[in-house]
Amino acid sequence: MTKPLSKFGSVTFAACVVAFSILLVLHKPLPPGFCEKSSIDRVILHLFEPVLRAFYYYPSHYLFSTPENQIWWTRLSLNTLAKTMGPFNLLDRHTVLVKDATWNGVHVRTYEPRLVKNATGGAAIFIHGGGFAVGSVEMYSGLTRRMAKEMNTFVVSIDYRLSPETVFPDNLLDCEKAVDYLFENGAQEFGIDLNKVVIIGDSAGGNLATVIAQRREEKSVEPKLAAQVLLYPLLQLVDLQMVSYRYFHKRLDGFAFVDPRSVAFYYMLYAGISMETAQKLVPSVITNGHIKPERRDEIDKVLSHRSFIEATHLYNLSKVPDRWEVQENREAQEILDPIIFNPDFSPLMRENLKNLPKSLIVTCEYDTLRDEGMIYAERLKVLCRKSMRGQAANVLIIGIAISDIVYLMYYVDGGTWEYLNKAIPQQCIPPNSQIFAYYSWILFIFKDAFRRVSAWLGMFLAIIRYLILKYGTRTKIRVLMKAGTSWKVFFSLLFFHLVVTMINQGRYLIIEYPKGWKPDKSCTMYPPNTTFPYFARVQNPAIDVFFQEHISEKYLLIDGILKCIPPILYPFLAVGLVIELKKVREGRKILMGRDEENDMIHVTRLVICMTIAYFLSETPVGVSQFYMSFIQGEGFGPLFLLNNITIICVTILIINSSIHCVFCFFLSSHYRDTAWSMLCCKKRRDSSVGSSRNLSISYR
Repeated sequence: MTKPLSKFGSVTFAACVVAFSILLVLHKPLPPGFCEKSSIDRVILHLFEPVLRAFYYYPSHYLFSTPENQIWWTRLSLNTLAKTMGPFNLLDRHTVLVKDATWNGVHVRTYEPRLVKNATGGAAIFIHGGGFAVGSVEMYSGLTRRMAKEMNTFVVSIDYRLSPETVFPDNLLDCEKAVDYLFENGAQEFGIDLNKVVIIGDSAGGNLATVIAQRREEKSVEPKLAAQVLLYPLLQLVDLQMVSYRYFHKRLDGFAFVDPRSVAFYYMLYAGISMETAQKLVPSVITNGHIKPERRDEIDKVLSHRSFIEATHLYNLSKVPDRWEVQENREAQEILDPIIFNPDFSPLMRENLKNLPKSLIVTCEYDTLRDEGMIYAERLKVLCRKSMRGQAANVLIIGIAISDIVYLMYYVDGGTWEYLNKAIPQQCIPPNSQIFAYYSWILFIFKDAFRRVSAWLGMFLAIIRYLILKYGTRTKIRVLMKAGTSWKVFFSLLFFHLVVTMINQGRYLIIEYPKGWKPDKSCTMYPPNTTFPYFARVQNPAIDVFFQEHISEKYLLIDGILKCIPPILYPFLAVGLVIELKKVREGRKILMGRDEENDMIHVTRLVICMTIAYFLSETPVGVSQFYMSFIQGEGFGPLFLLNNITIICVTILIINSSIHCVFCFFLSSHYRDTAWSMLCCKKRRDSSVGSSRNLSISYR
């Protein structure tokens, strides 16, 4: 015979039945794929989401009619739920030292690990989310305490003032004041390495963290942030019909998740719009009715990656609803237009993203804010690759420009002296001084080496661009994008070609003739019996004549081969480049929804013209010297043929650099800017399209 339940047991059983019944009533099946990789997470979410819906979502939407009461209840319920997590943090009280402080008039809470005293030496600045209207350092205390413990680093959480009591830009300025305080006093007060400061923000906090990182870079504030970590950031109010917004309306409406209506409402409160007006404008804003028609092209330009997301990031291949019909609202347009395009309010609208700190962007698959985080990440990723390619290309183009300028300087120098001495009879021109003789010899050596270096750098530039286009996602190929790799290529080629030239020039030396140089009797401009020192570059008499001829033959052969290789390979690389560029164009046409045919035609023409330039400037002289090495070595062939070939070679050598330099100068703006800056004729334009110096993207 079973014993009757005690009073406590009866109450417990009744409570379990009631709780289970409530959960059963509140239960709503989550969409397919939701937490599909973790059954535990899915079970926890099934239990936690109904509780959140019962205590926060339903009361704020159905029990309170005024916006003031809705915000009051939202803050109360979320803060209460957050406090229920407090007892778990008692376990960390001996490992993390927590202090409240005021920095530049802003309340902050600091977390300092006790066991391992700031092992990293840096600091993490955390800015909490909550739609600019909800949240506090207390609500996020469990997370920030855990961050300090797990990362063994100093963490500060900023308790900025909330809207609607405080509106843009004062909320942002609160965060900036706290950040400035840390950089001004962190080293002295907390022993922080100011070069290791990371800023972190989630949701609306991600917005504030993004803007602070952008503004510090725009103002060139030192020291710079080491990195920015953006967790499902809220970045814009110009398009609330992205894929993730439309999917929410279809599958997630009614769940206690961030919904488009709340995004629009809280964002407008942050903008300083009254609660009554914001509530009235929400239906228009969520259909993009607050956007003036003339502004749509500007939005399409900045948010061009929307088409890429539409094509590739669907939800388990489920159909996403089409865009809603726009409910245009002139009042909303007039009120919101002055502010929503401000990059300090909508950081996704900032066009210039250059030199931002290292970035980690985390988005959540079933989150309304997913797409704007992805768009920002894609923009940074594209710019990061372009910047890295640009850095590598800059180095190679600088090398090419140096080579061309040195080569031209040699002939400009010779032509200038000939022009200055044009009026003087040839027999009256004194010989070069010892210093000038060495100067001419050194200039000749560099001219000879740099000419080949230019051709090889051009070939390497084409190789790097081809490999990056074809295999740009591979880690080993990304090494080629680094400027350091290009510098290594440049100096390695320069060293190799200087060695080749020096071996040939090693058979010469500069000597002084004992008798000196005496002007002809017809040179009446000199006093009688005038004598000048006579220095000349001659073959070293200590080296056997046969050996000198052997060196000359081999040098002509090697020089010819080295000159022929780049122009022979360049056409094949050009074909590969054009093919890969067409693939890129087709991919962008599919994913981005735009055709870049004109750009493609321009780039193709440029590649073809550069190929012709390299072929014309390098191949003839290479073939000629290759041929001359055999004629000279075997000692056969009519003498006039050898002389004519020599004359042709000399002529081609003179116009060689001019052809290549002129082609590059007029066809490539990149080359043109580099050449001008090197000649100090023009300050070099910043060719960096902008980047985050290093980018990690995580999609969850």
